[in-house]
Amino acid sequence: MPTSGHTSSHFSVIVKDGDMQIVLAGDASYLETTMLRGIVDGISPDESVAKATLSLIRQLCMGHPTIYLPTHDPESGARLSQRRPSSVRRNGRLLLSGLVSRSNDLIGFSARR
Repeated sequence: MPTSGHTSSHFSVIVKDGDMQIVLAGDASYLETTMLRGIVDGISPDESVAKATLSLIRQLCMGHPTIYLPTHDPESGARLSQRRPSSVRRNGRLLLSGLVSRSNDLIGFSARR
């Protein structure tokens, strides 16, 4: 799927795996947490395009249990091996299942930092 932002021709790959989908995100974001928060965390020639891509990915995750695997995230391997889907909360309401909230806004996962 096209995920412009880091570069104008960037693509990510969606792999269907039973009831889950796995997004091989490349450099769409460097971390799952920044994607979930809508924060552009890498180099992007047009930040508005990158933010729109992150929003598209969050919408994709809300529609189907999704394991999000950006290339530079040190937690990607653990998420894949544990089959942990991304989790989003907004105003205290769970929008995606799977993980623990740290706030009432769009959040990441509870991880070692």
